[in-house]
Amino acid sequence: PISVEYTLEVSSPGMERPLFTIEQFAKFAGEQVKIKLRSPFEGRRNFQGLLRGVEEQDVVVQV
Repeated sequence: PISVEYTLEVSSPGMERPLFTIEQFAKFAGEQVKIKLRSPFEGRRNFQGLLRGVEEQDVVVQV
């Protein structure tokens, strides 16, 4: 038993799982994705859209 107050966080590799590799992006083509940019693009940093897939080394997302 834990004798102090604590917070338990449980997660699974699902909707909120970040994608890192080209292979992962290709595998999840057709899925909805959320994108957070480090630098703003057209005044925005957060986007949501459909992951279309990979073309050569480029990730294609329809927003």
